[in-house]
Amino acid sequence: MQKYLILFFIFTFIQFNVYSQNETGIIYPDSYRFNPGDNIEWAKPGFDDGDWKEYKLGEFPQDQWQGYGWARISVKIDSSLIGIPIGMKLQFIGAVEIFVDGILVKKYGKVGSNLNDEKGIFVFENPEVVAFTFKPTLPDVKGISTHTIAIRTSSFIVYDGILKGLPPSFNF
Repeated sequence: MQKYLILFFIFTFIQFNVYSQNETGIIYPDSYRFNPGDNIEWAKPGFDDGDWKEYKLGEFPQDQWQGYGWARISVKIDSSLIGIPIGMKLQFIGAVEIFVDGILVKKYGKVGSNLNDEKGIFVFENPEVVAFTFKPTLPDVKGISTHTIAIRTSSFIVYDGILKGLPPSFNF
């Protein structure tokens, strides 16, 4: 039970601050999709994740967590933000790769499928800030375009109970 309580925090990274489009130009949904396992095709924006289980933001996928997996979320942005740096604050134990529209924008450690393959790191007390930009895509008639953020993560050091702490946490 303690293992799952600790791992609950791994998906606080899906707790994006929700703002209306008029305030920031970014619209976040209230859920994300998660799938255990690993396939680099899952980073692509056109990948169909419709059969992945959906979770509310902040909800941990306890029923599927195996120490590693992918989370995907689609955000809608106003065309005025294309090319403007957006920041994401990171706090985690383990390894994380962040893809925006299929492009790797930041990598911490080495994501693995078991503890021996993973090269995890600890970034918690001094959070990292990752900056990235959204590339132009075809907007709708209101000038809004949809973009995919895919997060590949592993945290076996916490999953296997070796280190007690908080796995990945991300906020924009």
